[in-house]
Amino acid sequence: MSSETLIFDSRGDIVLILNRRSEGSLKSSNPSTTEDAATGSDGLSLTPVNMLVSSKHMSLASSVFAAMLKPGLIEGSTLESNGRVEISLPDDEPDMFAILLFIIHGRTRKVPRQVSLDQLTKLSILVDKYQMQEAAGAFAEIWIEGFNVEDVNPEDLTDVLCWLCISWVFDNAEIFEIATEYLMRKGDSEFDKDVIDELPIPEVITRTTLKWLMSQYGLTCSRENTI
Repeated sequence: MSSETLIFDSRGDIVLILNRRSEGSLKSSNPSTTEDAATGSDGLSLTPVNMLVSSKHMSLASSVFAAMLKPGLIEGSTLESNGRVEISLPDDEPDMFAILLFIIHGRTRKVPRQVSLDQLTKLSILVDKYQMQEAAGAFAEIWIEGFNVEDVNPEDLTDVLCWLCISWVFDNAEIFEIATEYLMRKGDSEFDKDVIDELPIPEVITRTTLKWLMSQYGLTCSRENTI
């Protein structure tokens, strides 16, 4: 199977294995290889993306990786005994993860200064998932400043929920207040489970934030039984 390799530290001791999803069958760029990429459950082609990184950098930037790489766990024990370990992260998007890895490994020229709302939302999910808030904090401020938050459309629930996610993860009180105010005004009828579940918002936000809104403003969210 064809694969892609990204090197963030040439002396790295961890290979992170992610999948790049795309439509159609992907052929290897190596003429001697004729195997197609695997296909995911969503019908998209999957091409492995191998990322060579430093365990020290990952542990310093992420409390999740720090815990994972302790000798008592499989990854940590393998790293200690073999000096190298492979870690599969099949659910993470390679391009967004790469941005965070550039930051973590000090290759800041590779980090975009502007991102789309969709990209910023996905970045915030990864930061929350791996607890990288401190490492990504400075760039998060730059990314958020690239938007005119006052122009957020209160009628677009998707955008509001994205900003709720971003403000929660990056601890931006101003945006959090704007997003929750918009949600408050919409009332419980707008809290559609399918809409929320389609967005990459951590469960802690949908549980804690929506429950807080209900308690503060007497909402009777249709998702109450699942919060």
